[in-house]
Formats: sequence, C-alpha cells, structure tokens
Amino acid sequence: MVSWTSMITKYAQHGRAKKALMVFEGMQKQNLEVNAITFTGVISASTHVGLVDKVQYYFNVMINDHQIKPTMKH
Repeated sequence: MVSWTSMITKYAQHGRAKKALMVFEGMQKQNLEVNAITFTGVISASTHVGLVDKVQYYFNVMINDHQIKPTMKH
C-alpha cells in the first residue's frame, strides 16, 4: 500500500492527476488496502485539474466504503 500511495501522491503533486487516478483505480481493482493518506492524494489530484464531481465521489467513497473519517487535509 505504501508504494501505491506514494505514487498517487507524487503524481498528484506534479500535476499528473489522470495518472494518479489510474493508479488508484488499479489499487481498487486489486482490492488493495487504502488509507486516509491515499485519499488525500486522490482528492488532491482531482482538485488540481478541476474534477469537482470526482472530488465529491472519492470523498464519499472514503467515508462510506472505507469508513475513513475526513480530516482538514481532505
């Protein structure tokens, strides 16, 4: 999980949102564990490219599907 989350975070930081989201979708397909840091990267990536609908979607997935409570970073 750490390597995948690191890739998502780095892609998001460097403006490669689509790649970050592709990595996250790959994690989901393989049923890999995700955590609050993973979602921080995913939400950040979506925000940087203006994907407001995706931000809301991933925020809801984080809360409802993974029972992760949002923090100020989210």
